Amino acid sequence: MSFSRLLIVLILLLVGCQSSTPPRTMERLALLPFANLTGDRSLDWLSRGAQVVLNRQLATSRTVSVAQYGDVSGAVLGRATRVLHGVIERRGSGYRIEAFVEDSTTHRQVGDRIELKMPAEQVLSGLDRLAHMLAADAASPPVTRPAALAAFVEAQSLPQPEAKKAALTHAAQLDPQFGLPMMALAELGIGTGNPDDAKAALEAALARQLDPIERQQVALLAANLRDANVVNPDRTAQLQALQKLAQAAPSQPGLQLFAASSFERLRQAAPAVTALERGVRVDPENAELWNRLGYARAYLGRLPEARQALETYQRLAPKEPNPFDSLGEVHFLRGDFKAAAEYFQTAFARAPQFEGGRAMLKAAYARLLDGQFEPAEQAFATYAKGAGASPLTEVARVQWLQSSGQSDGALSVLDEAARQATGPLAALYQTHRCALLLPNDRAAAQAAAKAAMAAGASAPAALCYFLSQPTASPAEWSARVERAFPGAPAVAFRRQALAYALFFDGHYDEAFPLLEGIFLQSDLAADSEVRVFLAECQWRTGRWASARETLARWPLPAPDSLFAGRTIAAYLVALLKTGEHFDDNTVAVRWAPIARKVIH
Repeated sequence: MSFSRLLIVLILLLVGCQSSTPPRTMERLALLPFANLTGDRSLDWLSRGAQVVLNRQLATSRTVSVAQYGDVSGAVLGRATRVLHGVIERRGSGYRIEAFVEDSTTHRQVGDRIELKMPAEQVLSGLDRLAHMLAADAASPPVTRPAALAAFVEAQSLPQPEAKKAALTHAAQLDPQFGLPMMALAELGIGTGNPDDAKAALEAALARQLDPIERQQVALLAANLRDANVVNPDRTAQLQALQKLAQAAPSQPGLQLFAASSFERLRQAAPAVTALERGVRVDPENAELWNRLGYARAYLGRLPEARQALETYQRLAPKEPNPFDSLGEVHFLRGDFKAAAEYFQTAFARAPQFEGGRAMLKAAYARLLDGQFEPAEQAFATYAKGAGASPLTEVARVQWLQSSGQSDGALSVLDEAARQATGPLAALYQTHRCALLLPNDRAAAQAAAKAAMAAGASAPAALCYFLSQPTASPAEWSARVERAFPGAPAVAFRRQALAYALFFDGHYDEAFPLLEGIFLQSDLAADSEVRVFLAECQWRTGRWASARETLARWPLPAPDSLFAGRTIAAYLVALLKTGEHFDDNTVAVRWAPIARKVIH
């Protein structure tokens, strides 16, 4: 699912991700569909419609946190502390709404039952009264005409895009102030590849009566849509809209988590921490929020606070291996490899098959960088034995051999694996052979890339084939990339291919701005490959201060990276070169023994 589509789905539903016991600052109320007891199936829209209206009115409340669920079991899994049950009945020519709140732990009714009676045409006014009984600071209703709400709810269940578009357009026409249909039309435009329709819908939405959350949702979608095909987008508008969105919904942990994820995609750790801290204040039992907060604090270099968050996560999930794995990763990225290895091995001991045993593989890398070479090899052997024979294990073995200074052994493993494989598996091994050969033997690398393309064309194989072409000038590489990857959809891939080609061909001055642009648009949690390339490019071009800043975080080799095997060696080279420039003897003393082991 694309970022834009994920964004609007999460925003429209505002689905919270709730939890169970330190002290909580407010109740987390699950809104269920109202039961239609009128006997008239044509009024089924009211069941979902009441849920939609109440959710929008209570979303901005500072006194209650709301989320929508399909049933009680979903609310329990979402760790709601309260559940709102409601029914709608006929009373003559009007309606009767009855609702009550249930404690999700004791299953007892909280407070009095609420009973409201109203003429049929005033059903939205009745829901508005109910919203203000649930929270005094409830917002105004998002819609004023029942028919518009009915059309909007109907549209959500229509599978055909044209029928859905017609129903949403009709809903928008029935109530000129109703913003949700326009936002859904924008989603439809994005999902069906019609950005002009999406832009028009967003512009129309801004002319409608929107609450603060909706207004920032629209602004964020518009900013994201504007930047969709830009090589180096200005993300200021996205960042501003995200900040305002998170501030407008402090009682929505799900939205704060979404905002934090988006901030991390924009490489903004500080506002991610702020959003996650809002989330844990409302939902202090939410293990996922604490886990993410630990990482976000670590990105800022706040290791003691990161550890504190992850220890809270561990208390909330005492039997799970992931808290220890997260503690290992946080200590690894801050350079505390001894502690990282111990945490990884604890995670592995708790659940050896967790994530395919990769906790022990990460422990091997941590031991290697801590200078414990024999324990590092033992940790890798333990991982490989538990993982068993598989292509993923073979690729991990190749990456390990290359990382630990055994490149000849890595190439032998790939040669043998490629000889025995056919089809996509042969393509996988040949692609990794190309990546391994590329820095030192371009002709052999291109032969491997051709074999990979012949066995099963893929984006990694195409990238390797492009990178393995004969050395050339920057201008010629620019021309080659336009010929090899034409068309607007290939913009990002074309930029990566050109940056890597210039880098591997030694054109560091020309590669630097491209690598920096890719790095600045990489998710904080997924920048290991480009971080290493950028660090090397920085020291080769004399950008010493920038290199030291890049090297402040240690990335684990990414398993899906073609160049993961050179990550540690290249990182150490960049670190040592930068240290030499600053005459940093501490750096040399710490890393020279490891460098001699892993760098040829």
